[in-house]
Amino acid sequence: MERVVSTGYVECIRLLLEFGANGTTRMSMGWTPAHSSAEAGKLSALRALVTAGVAVDRKDKYGDTPRRVAEIYGHKECAAFLAQVEQDKQLDIKRGVRPVSPISDVSDDSYEDSYEKDPWFYRKH
Repeated sequence: MERVVSTGYVECIRLLLEFGANGTTRMSMGWTPAHSSAEAGKLSALRALVTAGVAVDRKDKYGDTPRRVAEIYGHKECAAFLAQVEQDKQLDIKRGVRPVSPISDVSDDSYEDSYEKDPWFYRKH
């Protein structure tokens, strides 16, 4: 998933998610596919993740969100898009609107909680 999102192949992202890929799988530093997309400046990949209902606001083990990663790497369009997604999410919460996609219902565990549940994944191989 990381390679696909960092290249921005939207159709591949859609297919992977459609056939069960986890859009919030974490890599060794706690990055999600959204972090990789933000680092690469792939706005199309971020849009595909959001459209599929994937959470794009999770923090890595250093506390950085994909939005912060986009800002660090100077991808202003990606950072602005992610800021808008966060704002929309806050408005939905205030209105009492629940996400439609089952992907959004995946628990928003912190990096540490995820590590304890699956420590093998985060070890160097």
